[in-house]
Amino acid sequence: EAHFRLILWRFSLNMATNTKAIEKQVLAAQETGRLSLSNLGLEHIPSMAWSLDVKSASSAGVPWWQRSCLTSLDVSHNVVSALIIPADDDISLDQIRSLNLSHNAISAISHNIDAFSSLVSLDISHNRIEQIPTSLSSIRSLTSLNISNNMISLLPADCLPDALTCLSCHHNRIAELPDYLPISITNLDISHNSLSALPRYISSLKSLQTLKAASNRICSLSIELSLLPNLITLDLSYNRIQDSLSLPNSIVTLNLSFNRLDNIRFISDMTLLVEVDLSNNVIASVPSDFINLNRLQLLNLRSNDLNDLPAELAMIKSLATVYVNGNPLRRIRSNIWMKGWSSLKEYLLKRAGPQESWS
Repeated sequence: EAHFRLILWRFSLNMATNTKAIEKQVLAAQETGRLSLSNLGLEHIPSMAWSLDVKSASSAGVPWWQRSCLTSLDVSHNVVSALIIPADDDISLDQIRSLNLSHNAISAISHNIDAFSSLVSLDISHNRIEQIPTSLSSIRSLTSLNISNNMISLLPADCLPDALTCLSCHHNRIAELPDYLPISITNLDISHNSLSALPRYISSLKSLQTLKAASNRICSLSIELSLLPNLITLDLSYNRIQDSLSLPNSIVTLNLSFNRLDNIRFISDMTLLVEVDLSNNVIASVPSDFINLNRLQLLNLRSNDLNDLPAELAMIKSLATVYVNGNPLRRIRSNIWMKGWSSLKEYLLKRAGPQESWS
Protein backbone atom coordinates (compact mmCIF):
# COMPACT_ATOMS: atom_id res chain seq x y z
CA GLU A 1 0.00 0.00 0.00
CA ALA A 2 2.85 2.37 0.86
CA HIS A 3 4.48 1.64 -2.52
CA PHE A 4 1.20 2.34 -4.32
CA ARG A 5 0.84 5.67 -2.50
CA LEU A 6 4.39 6.56 -3.50
CA ILE A 7 3.58 5.87 -7.16
CA LEU A 8 0.44 8.04 -6.94
CA TRP A 9 2.41 10.83 -5.26
CA ARG A 10 5.08 10.77 -7.96
CA PHE A 11 2.41 10.75 -10.69
CA SER A 12 0.65 13.74 -9.10
CA LEU A 13 3.97 15.56 -8.76
CA ASN A 14 4.81 14.94 -12.42
CA MET A 15 1.35 16.14 -13.52
CA ALA A 16 1.71 19.31 -11.46
CA THR A 17 5.21 19.93 -12.81
CA ASN A 18 3.99 19.36 -16.39
CA THR A 19 1.04 21.69 -15.91
CA LYS A 20 3.33 24.46 -14.67
CA ALA A 21 5.70 23.87 -17.60
CA ILE A 22 2.80 24.04 -20.06
CA GLU A 23 1.40 27.20 -18.46
CA LYS A 24 4.83 28.84 -18.63
CA GLN A 25 5.13 28.07 -22.34
CA VAL A 26 1.58 29.21 -23.05
CA LEU A 27 2.15 32.52 -21.28
CA ALA A 28 5.25 33.10 -23.40
CA ALA A 29 3.30 32.21 -26.55
CA GLN A 30 0.68 34.84 -25.74
CA GLU A 31 3.31 37.39 -26.79
CA THR A 32 4.99 35.57 -29.68
CA GLY A 33 2.27 33.32 -31.11
CA ARG A 34 4.80 30.44 -31.11
CA LEU A 35 4.19 27.59 -28.64
CA SER A 36 6.60 24.73 -27.94
CA LEU A 37 5.44 21.79 -25.80
CA SER A 38 8.03 19.26 -26.93
CA ASN A 39 9.55 16.66 -24.59
CA LEU A 40 6.93 16.99 -21.87
CA GLY A 41 5.57 13.43 -21.91
CA LEU A 42 2.17 14.62 -23.14
CA GLU A 43 -0.47 12.01 -23.98
CA HIS A 44 -2.78 14.58 -25.56
CA ILE A 45 -2.62 18.22 -26.62
CA PRO A 46 -4.09 20.37 -23.80
CA SER A 47 -6.91 22.74 -24.69
CA MET A 48 -4.93 25.74 -23.46
CA ALA A 49 -2.42 25.03 -26.26
CA TRP A 50 -5.06 25.92 -28.85
CA SER A 51 -6.64 28.83 -27.00
CA LEU A 52 -3.48 30.24 -25.38
CA ASP A 53 -5.68 30.79 -22.35
CA VAL A 54 -4.31 29.97 -18.89
CA LYS A 55 -7.04 29.46 -16.29
CA SER A 56 -4.74 29.33 -13.27
CA ALA A 57 -5.39 32.20 -10.84
CA SER A 58 -1.68 32.44 -10.09
CA SER A 59 -0.77 33.06 -13.71
CA ALA A 60 -0.97 36.63 -14.91
CA GLY A 61 -0.90 36.50 -18.66
CA VAL A 62 -1.07 39.05 -21.43
CA PRO A 63 -4.46 40.85 -21.58
CA TRP A 64 -6.68 39.10 -24.10
CA TRP A 65 -6.87 42.13 -26.38
CA GLN A 66 -3.06 42.19 -26.66
CA ARG A 67 -2.48 38.47 -27.20
CA SER A 68 -0.94 37.12 -30.38
CA CYS A 69 -2.77 34.49 -32.35
CA LEU A 70 -1.27 30.99 -32.32
CA THR A 71 0.84 30.72 -35.47
CA SER A 72 3.22 27.88 -34.60
CA LEU A 73 2.67 24.78 -32.45
CA ASP A 74 5.37 22.21 -31.63
CA VAL A 75 4.30 19.13 -29.67
CA SER A 76 7.07 16.86 -30.95
CA HIS A 77 8.77 14.16 -28.87
CA ASN A 78 5.77 13.28 -26.71
CA VAL A 79 3.45 10.26 -26.55
CA VAL A 80 0.39 11.82 -28.18
CA SER A 81 -1.69 9.05 -29.76
CA ALA A 82 -4.25 11.14 -31.66
CA LEU A 83 -4.63 14.62 -33.10
CA ILE A 84 -8.00 15.74 -31.76
CA ILE A 85 -8.90 18.98 -33.48
CA PRO A 86 -11.04 21.20 -31.21
CA ALA A 87 -14.52 22.07 -32.42
CA ASP A 88 -14.88 25.08 -30.11
CA ASP A 89 -16.01 28.16 -32.06
CA ASP A 90 -13.89 30.35 -29.77
CA ILE A 91 -10.70 28.60 -30.88
CA SER A 92 -9.24 29.82 -34.15
CA LEU A 93 -7.01 27.43 -36.07
CA ASP A 94 -6.82 29.37 -39.30
CA GLN A 95 -3.82 31.43 -38.16
CA ILE A 96 -1.56 28.42 -37.51
CA ARG A 97 1.16 28.26 -40.15
CA SER A 98 3.45 25.62 -38.64
CA LEU A 99 2.43 22.37 -36.91
CA ASN A 100 5.02 19.88 -35.64
CA LEU A 101 3.61 16.55 -34.41
CA SER A 102 6.72 14.48 -35.04
CA HIS A 103 8.02 11.74 -32.74
CA ASN A 104 4.71 10.77 -31.16
CA ALA A 105 2.41 7.73 -31.33
CA ILE A 106 -0.23 9.07 -33.72
CA SER A 107 -1.86 6.32 -35.80
CA ALA A 108 -4.12 8.43 -38.00
CA ILE A 109 -4.53 11.97 -39.29
CA SER A 110 -7.93 13.48 -38.63
CA HIS A 111 -10.07 13.98 -41.74
CA ASN A 112 -10.79 17.56 -40.64
CA ILE A 113 -7.10 18.41 -40.83
CA ASP A 114 -8.16 21.07 -43.34
CA ALA A 115 -9.34 23.15 -40.37
CA PHE A 116 -5.74 24.40 -40.41
CA SER A 117 -6.52 26.38 -43.53
CA SER A 118 -3.41 28.61 -43.41
CA LEU A 119 -0.91 25.85 -42.66
CA VAL A 120 2.39 26.20 -44.49
CA SER A 121 4.47 23.48 -42.80
CA LEU A 122 3.24 20.14 -41.40
CA ASP A 123 5.62 17.64 -39.77
CA ILE A 124 4.04 14.32 -38.76
CA SER A 125 7.16 12.21 -39.12
CA HIS A 126 8.11 9.41 -36.72
CA ASN A 127 4.58 8.28 -35.90
CA ARG A 128 2.46 5.21 -36.73
CA ILE A 129 0.43 6.64 -39.59
CA GLU A 130 -0.72 4.30 -42.36
CA GLN A 131 -2.89 6.59 -44.51
CA ILE A 132 -2.99 10.22 -45.59
CA PRO A 133 -6.50 11.76 -45.83
CA THR A 134 -7.54 13.44 -49.07
CA SER A 135 -8.70 16.47 -47.05
CA LEU A 136 -5.04 17.43 -46.75
CA SER A 137 -5.11 18.59 -50.36
CA SER A 138 -7.61 21.30 -49.37
CA ILE A 139 -4.89 23.18 -47.47
CA ARG A 140 -3.80 25.27 -50.42
CA SER A 141 -1.16 27.14 -48.44
CA LEU A 142 0.77 23.97 -47.49
CA THR A 143 4.24 23.96 -49.04
CA SER A 144 6.20 21.64 -46.74
CA LEU A 145 5.02 18.14 -45.76
CA ASN A 146 7.09 15.65 -43.76
CA ILE A 147 5.47 12.22 -43.41
CA SER A 148 8.69 10.22 -43.10
CA ASN A 149 9.23 7.33 -40.68
CA ASN A 150 5.66 6.07 -40.65
CA MET A 151 3.91 2.97 -42.00
CA ILE A 152 2.50 4.44 -45.21
CA SER A 153 2.22 2.03 -48.13
CA LEU A 154 0.07 4.14 -50.46
CA LEU A 155 0.42 7.82 -51.28
CA PRO A 156 -2.67 8.94 -53.23
CA ALA A 157 -2.16 11.83 -55.65
CA ASP A 158 -5.37 13.53 -54.48
CA CYS A 159 -4.01 13.99 -50.94
CA LEU A 160 -1.18 16.35 -51.95
CA PRO A 161 -1.77 20.14 -52.19
CA ASP A 162 -0.84 21.78 -55.48
CA ALA A 163 1.44 24.34 -53.80
CA LEU A 164 3.69 21.68 -52.22
CA THR A 165 7.41 22.37 -52.68
CA CYS A 166 9.01 20.03 -50.12
CA LEU A 167 7.83 16.44 -49.69
CA SER A 168 9.66 14.06 -47.38
CA CYS A 169 8.28 10.52 -47.19
CA HIS A 170 11.41 8.47 -46.55
CA HIS A 171 11.36 5.37 -44.33
CA ASN A 172 7.88 4.16 -45.21
CA ARG A 173 6.51 1.18 -47.15
CA ILE A 174 5.72 2.90 -50.43
CA ALA A 175 6.04 0.54 -53.39
CA GLU A 176 4.70 2.92 -56.03
CA LEU A 177 4.46 6.68 -56.32
CA PRO A 178 1.13 8.33 -57.19
CA ASP A 179 0.06 9.07 -60.77
CA TYR A 180 1.41 12.58 -60.41
CA LEU A 181 3.15 14.91 -57.98
CA PRO A 182 2.63 18.68 -57.71
CA ILE A 183 4.59 20.45 -60.41
CA SER A 184 5.88 22.95 -57.83
CA ILE A 185 8.00 20.42 -55.91
CA THR A 186 11.64 21.43 -55.42
CA ASN A 187 12.72 18.87 -52.81
CA LEU A 188 11.63 15.23 -52.90
CA ASP A 189 12.89 12.54 -50.52
CA ILE A 190 11.52 9.05 -51.18
CA SER A 191 14.47 7.12 -49.74
CA HIS A 192 14.11 3.91 -47.76
CA ASN A 193 10.93 2.62 -49.37
CA SER A 194 10.12 -0.30 -51.69
CA LEU A 195 10.18 1.45 -55.06
CA SER A 196 11.30 -0.58 -58.06
CA ALA A 197 11.09 2.33 -60.49
CA LEU A 198 10.56 6.07 -60.75
CA PRO A 199 7.53 7.24 -62.74
CA ARG A 200 8.13 9.01 -66.05
CA TYR A 201 6.47 12.24 -64.93
CA ILE A 202 9.41 12.88 -62.56
CA SER A 203 11.24 14.31 -65.59
CA SER A 204 8.50 16.95 -65.92
CA LEU A 205 9.12 18.40 -62.44
CA LYS A 206 11.18 21.26 -63.81
CA SER A 207 11.54 22.99 -60.43
CA LEU A 208 13.07 19.92 -58.76
CA GLN A 209 16.39 20.74 -57.08
CA THR A 210 16.88 17.78 -54.74
CA LEU A 211 15.91 14.17 -55.44
CA LYS A 212 16.71 11.47 -52.90
CA ALA A 213 15.66 7.92 -53.75
CA ALA A 214 18.28 5.95 -51.85
CA SER A 215 17.67 2.48 -50.39
CA ASN A 216 14.96 1.28 -52.74
CA ARG A 217 14.87 -1.53 -55.31
CA ILE A 218 15.51 0.48 -58.46
CA CYS A 219 17.30 -1.54 -61.15
CA SER A 220 17.25 0.96 -63.99
CA LEU A 221 15.99 4.42 -64.84
CA SER A 222 13.72 4.57 -67.84
CA ILE A 223 13.15 8.28 -67.28
CA GLU A 224 15.19 11.20 -68.61
CA LEU A 225 16.50 12.90 -65.51
CA SER A 226 18.56 15.02 -67.91
CA LEU A 227 15.35 16.98 -68.52
CA LEU A 228 15.51 18.42 -64.99
CA PRO A 229 17.39 21.71 -65.52
CA ASN A 230 17.50 22.75 -61.86
CA LEU A 231 18.50 19.46 -60.24
CA ILE A 232 21.43 20.09 -57.88
CA THR A 233 21.45 17.07 -55.55
CA LEU A 234 20.79 13.49 -56.63
CA ASP A 235 21.03 10.48 -54.31
CA LEU A 236 20.33 7.05 -55.81
CA SER A 237 22.58 5.10 -53.47
CA TYR A 238 21.75 1.62 -52.18
CA ASN A 239 19.79 0.49 -55.22
CA ARG A 240 20.46 -2.07 -57.99
CA ILE A 241 21.27 0.22 -60.90
CA GLN A 242 23.48 -1.30 -63.61
CA ASP A 243 22.90 0.77 -66.72
CA SER A 244 24.43 4.07 -67.72
CA LEU A 245 22.34 7.06 -66.68
CA SER A 246 21.17 10.20 -68.44
CA LEU A 247 21.69 13.00 -65.93
CA PRO A 248 21.54 16.81 -66.15
CA ASN A 249 24.73 18.84 -66.11
CA SER A 250 23.31 21.00 -63.31
CA ILE A 251 24.05 18.42 -60.58
CA VAL A 252 26.53 19.50 -57.90
CA THR A 253 26.27 16.56 -55.46
CA LEU A 254 25.88 13.02 -56.81
CA ASN A 255 25.63 9.81 -54.79
CA LEU A 256 25.48 6.53 -56.72
CA SER A 257 27.19 4.37 -54.11
CA PHE A 258 26.13 0.77 -53.45
CA ASN A 259 24.79 0.00 -56.90
CA ARG A 260 26.04 -2.26 -59.72
CA LEU A 261 27.53 0.32 -62.07
CA ASP A 262 30.48 -0.70 -64.25
CA ASN A 263 30.50 2.27 -66.64
CA ILE A 264 30.72 5.87 -65.40
CA ARG A 265 31.57 7.65 -68.62
CA PHE A 266 28.22 9.48 -68.44
CA ILE A 267 29.64 11.55 -65.57
CA SER A 268 32.42 13.11 -67.64
CA ASP A 269 30.31 15.99 -68.99
CA MET A 270 28.77 16.97 -65.63
CA THR A 271 31.13 19.90 -65.15
CA LEU A 272 29.37 21.46 -62.13
CA LEU A 273 29.98 18.44 -59.91
CA VAL A 274 31.62 19.16 -56.56
CA GLU A 275 31.07 15.87 -54.69
CA VAL A 276 30.71 12.41 -56.23
CA ASP A 277 30.27 9.12 -54.37
CA LEU A 278 30.71 6.03 -56.57
CA SER A 279 31.82 3.65 -53.84
CA ASN A 280 30.73 0.01 -53.70
CA ASN A 281 30.01 -0.56 -57.37
CA VAL A 282 31.84 -2.74 -59.94
CA ILE A 283 33.71 0.04 -61.74
CA ALA A 284 36.82 -1.23 -63.52
CA SER A 285 38.16 2.06 -64.87
CA VAL A 286 37.89 5.82 -64.46
CA PRO A 287 37.64 7.69 -67.79
CA SER A 288 40.41 10.15 -68.59
CA ASP A 289 37.57 12.55 -69.52
CA PHE A 290 37.11 13.17 -65.80
CA ILE A 291 39.60 15.98 -66.38
CA ASN A 292 36.55 18.01 -67.50
CA LEU A 293 35.24 18.03 -63.90
CA ASN A 294 37.12 21.18 -63.00
CA ARG A 295 35.02 21.95 -59.90
CA LEU A 296 35.26 18.50 -58.36
CA GLN A 297 36.45 18.52 -54.74
CA LEU A 298 35.60 15.04 -53.46
CA LEU A 299 35.62 11.72 -55.32
CA ASN A 300 34.80 8.49 -53.51
CA LEU A 301 35.85 5.37 -55.44
CA ARG A 302 36.05 2.96 -52.49
CA SER A 303 35.37 -0.76 -53.00
CA ASN A 304 35.26 -1.09 -56.78
CA ASP A 305 37.29 -3.17 -59.28
CA LEU A 306 39.88 -0.53 -60.17
CA ASN A 307 43.34 -1.77 -61.20
CA ASP A 308 44.67 1.68 -61.99
CA LEU A 309 43.80 5.38 -62.05
CA PRO A 310 44.26 7.84 -64.92
CA ALA A 311 46.84 10.58 -64.53
CA GLU A 312 44.16 13.05 -65.59
CA LEU A 313 42.70 12.90 -62.07
CA ALA A 314 45.82 14.67 -60.84
CA MET A 315 45.13 17.51 -63.28
CA ILE A 316 41.87 18.49 -61.56
CA LYS A 317 43.17 21.40 -59.47
CA SER A 318 40.08 21.63 -57.28
CA LEU A 319 40.19 17.95 -56.30
CA ALA A 320 41.11 17.78 -52.60
CA THR A 321 39.95 14.32 -51.51
CA VAL A 322 39.96 10.96 -53.30
CA TYR A 323 39.15 7.64 -51.62
CA VAL A 324 40.38 4.47 -53.35
CA ASN A 325 40.73 1.87 -50.60
CA GLY A 326 39.02 -1.47 -51.25
CA ASN A 327 40.19 -1.64 -54.87
CA PRO A 328 42.76 -4.11 -56.31
CA LEU A 329 44.92 -1.26 -57.76
CA ARG A 330 47.54 -3.70 -59.02
CA ARG A 331 49.40 -0.95 -60.89
CA ILE A 332 49.78 1.34 -57.88
CA ARG A 333 51.67 0.21 -54.79
CA SER A 334 49.62 0.24 -51.60
CA ASN A 335 52.22 2.30 -49.71
CA ILE A 336 51.42 5.14 -52.13
CA TRP A 337 47.63 5.28 -52.09
CA MET A 338 47.38 4.42 -48.39
CA LYS A 339 49.08 7.74 -47.57
CA GLY A 340 46.16 9.65 -49.05
CA TRP A 341 45.37 11.74 -52.09
CA SER A 342 48.42 14.02 -51.86
CA SER A 343 50.77 11.06 -52.18
CA LEU A 344 48.68 9.45 -54.91
CA LYS A 345 48.41 12.68 -56.85
CA GLU A 346 52.18 13.18 -56.77
CA TYR A 347 52.70 9.62 -58.02
CA LEU A 348 50.24 10.01 -60.90
CA LEU A 349 51.92 13.22 -62.05
CA LYS A 350 55.40 11.70 -61.93
CA ARG A 351 54.27 8.60 -63.76
CA ALA A 352 52.71 10.65 -66.54
CA GLY A 353 55.80 12.78 -67.06
CA PRO A 354 56.15 16.58 -67.32
CA GLN A 355 53.35 18.56 -68.95
CA GLU A 356 53.28 22.33 -69.31
CA SER A 357 49.59 22.49 -68.50
CA TRP A 358 49.98 20.71 -65.18
CA SER A 359 50.79 22.38 -61.89
